[in-house]
Amino acid sequence: MSLPIALCQMVSGENPEENFAQLKDLFHQARAGAGWILFPENTLFQRERGSTPVQGLTLDHPYFQELAELAQKWDKDLLLGSVALQDSQSLTNASVAIDREGKIQVVYRKIHLFDVEVEGAPSQQESALFAPGPRPELMEVRGWKLGLSICYDLRFGELYAHYARQQVDVLTVPSSFLQPTGQAHWETLLRARAIEGQCYVLAPAQAGSFRHGHSLAVDPWGRVLVEAQTAGPEVLFAQLDLDRIQQVRRQIPMAQHRKEITLKW
Repeated sequence: MSLPIALCQMVSGENPEENFAQLKDLFHQARAGAGWILFPENTLFQRERGSTPVQGLTLDHPYFQELAELAQKWDKDLLLGSVALQDSQSLTNASVAIDREGKIQVVYRKIHLFDVEVEGAPSQQESALFAPGPRPELMEVRGWKLGLSICYDLRFGELYAHYARQQVDVLTVPSSFLQPTGQAHWETLLRARAIEGQCYVLAPAQAGSFRHGHSLAVDPWGRVLVEAQTAGPEVLFAQLDLDRIQQVRRQIPMAQHRKEITLKW
């Protein structure tokens, strides 16, 4: 079984209307060649200057309703890598899925929040804006089993070890990596997660000011299938194949060898 996908690299900013127009343009570029279309972290709003208020959205917002109509019209599944989602109790950085029937659901809230001081990049205190998500999440798209994550999660191997034990077919890592950390760690970590999980890794990313870009799709052997070639908005196409996953897992049967390890400090 194969699945044609598209990764949409964006350059989002602080104007949600402009970001939404960019998203729709990328959707229409992608829809002829993909059944599942993925967008990066901070799809609809990316704060750059540090002072613009973050507006939390609810799932009845017109943006989501319009995307649900497009998904249903064109028979596409969508993943908005993350949006600022407001519920009754908190604001979270959350992945929102829209299926080909137009159903909208929150599928994952980012667990690990990016509170860092990286040389050569603006200070980041994500926990000042968002509450952390409570747990890992699985979902299914067109018969494929997915493990969900967002950006800074990528550094925490225990999350992906959990997904490996669940035998997921795909890991999603929508991101907005900074330039310094992206240059040093982005591809290495993505390929490592694919090798560890013996699964595909899909990482649509933000490009532009301070952002690394370089959206990637990686196969279960750790081979880069496709990578963004520009520092701007771009659509990348790839074909995922379940037989490739099984081929890799037959050669190196990690699921049979994996041990449950309890560490005592």
